[in-house]
Amino acid sequence: MTILRNIFLILLTLILTNCSVNRNPVPKEYAQKANIKDYETVRAHGYGKNQFFQKDLEQSLVKYLSSQDSNPKIDILALSGGGSDGAFSAGIVNGWSQSGKRPEFYLVTGISTGALVAPFAFLGEKYDQRLKEAFTTISAKDVFEINITDAILGNSSSLASTVPLKKLIEKYLTEEVLMDIIKAHNQGRRLYVGTTNLDNQRVNIWNIGEIAIQPDKEKSLALIRKILLASASIPVAFPPVKFDVKVDHKDYDELHVDGGMMTEVFLYGFSVDFSEALNKINYHDEIDKSLYIIRNSKIHKDYVPVDQSFLSIGTKALFTLTTSQGVGDLFRIYYLSMKDGFKYNFTYIPYSYNPISQEPFDNLEMNQLYELGYKMGKSQDYWKHSPANITF
Repeated sequence: MTILRNIFLILLTLILTNCSVNRNPVPKEYAQKANIKDYETVRAHGYGKNQFFQKDLEQSLVKYLSSQDSNPKIDILALSGGGSDGAFSAGIVNGWSQSGKRPEFYLVTGISTGALVAPFAFLGEKYDQRLKEAFTTISAKDVFEINITDAILGNSSSLASTVPLKKLIEKYLTEEVLMDIIKAHNQGRRLYVGTTNLDNQRVNIWNIGEIAIQPDKEKSLALIRKILLASASIPVAFPPVKFDVKVDHKDYDELHVDGGMMTEVFLYGFSVDFSEALNKINYHDEIDKSLYIIRNSKIHKDYVPVDQSFLSIGTKALFTLTTSQGVGDLFRIYYLSMKDGFKYNFTYIPYSYNPISQEPFDNLEMNQLYELGYKMGKSQDYWKHSPANITF
């Protein structure tokens, strides 16, 4: 058990008891109406199919499919959470490029650390070196700063500050990246990122390209960076990210955290109906549709005996819950892929992999995971095709 996890669990009760944040939360009856000013159509609130997303999907499919030849393809990539283990998916994506078989993705989705990989996976090989650098040259100090005193005194909503992570996102998510996202979006391609709205306990799906194309580019870039920070903000360990929203010209706020609190990986089922969109645009030609899921974790966790203590049991219970949730996500997406006619492919960190460190964002460990992913991505012989083959 790492030092960070020990501190985290010891202070959990103190933080939750003492800390308070000045809030102006959205009233319950307005929860589905709240939006960020000038960005009213860029997110789905998690209350089922979203009319703006559905219409946007239809329009994007018309544009994307019309640009293809007589053998149209749709490839989707879904990137899971996993903290510093996100180096694995960065390696997979870059190794995939080296294999010469990496497709242009119609849709890329990301949660938590997957949200940080997603923009570069979406934009293609041009950003492979930047993606590698982002996950192999950093360490814990580049992601968070521990602030135990403020947490104990109730002056903070978390154990650590994510100011370093915010700076890291600003470094890599540049104006150039924004302009390339706009270009891809205008070609009919889509990039989605998920956060968890703590107030309504639902996943919010953000249409990153739709944000990027809005007139105020500086404001759009700031909002996208904020969304990526929120998606990677593990609650209690990291502070929630506050979004200022409006309902009927009145100001409120929402608190968003790691999208992995609700789902470890997602496709599009929260907000749109893919088959319905194809029928709506009267597209009936045969489409070669493939889905790829990269899970930044092992399917089976290593055997570690549990001490009969609060810390050991609490930590193991938390990680057991998230592991089980992640497996459930694979089955849920498998159902969607069968319904909509996608070839299903997923991969994960092999059970045989031996980490050299359990500390979060250990640089040597992240480099080792990146190299593992790179070799797997380059070989292209690692895809599984049904979660039914998972044994427990």
